[in-house]
Amino acid sequence: MKAPDLKKWDIKPEIEGILFFAQLIDELLFDYTIDAYKIPALNSRTLALELLRSIEDYDVNVLRKGAIRPIVNELVNRLAKDAVIQEFIGDYFGQYIDSLNKEQPIPELKAKVIFLINKLEDKYFFMAKKHLKEAILNPKEKERITRLTRDYVIELIDKGYSPQFIYHESEKFFFSGRSPQKIDNPQVIDEYFNLFSAEKENFT
Repeated sequence: MKAPDLKKWDIKPEIEGILFFAQLIDELLFDYTIDAYKIPALNSRTLALELLRSIEDYDVNVLRKGAIRPIVNELVNRLAKDAVIQEFIGDYFGQYIDSLNKEQPIPELKAKVIFLINKLEDKYFFMAKKHLKEAILNPKEKERITRLTRDYVIELIDKGYSPQFIYHESEKFFFSGRSPQKIDNPQVIDEYFNLFSAEKENFT
């Protein structure tokens, strides 16, 4: 991948976070990025929806019970690292993770997954943006920026934005377009967020 054009950027320590975010978006969505660096298919919220669909398939004898446990394990691992969901569940987060992870009848597991999905509803997208902005304002937290950027982009894709569209809009905003003319403070991230509606979009 060629190095990005930084002529719009006023390089200084306080914008390291947003520059890292811009370059990360470019790497995650670039057509020729190697698979190991591309955007993952699911985040915690969409993985919970996948688990619920699998449980519903089990209910109608389409899926065996043994196929559900690996999805539960993956969800538990994701949730343990997801600060957004920790904020939603609050003081009961650890207890909820433990209850989700234990062996239990499928109807009990289903009820706990539905609880999580209902708790998040459409709020996860907004909370992910809030956490991402906080991380960008603290540029030393590059691992956190990486994790939250992936979650944010997965949410955009789930809302109907294609990876190619997100990539080109981001590239124009951060590197090649006329607006903004200058990127000299991390608060510019709010303008970037405004490029993408919170509503689900239907694109072809």
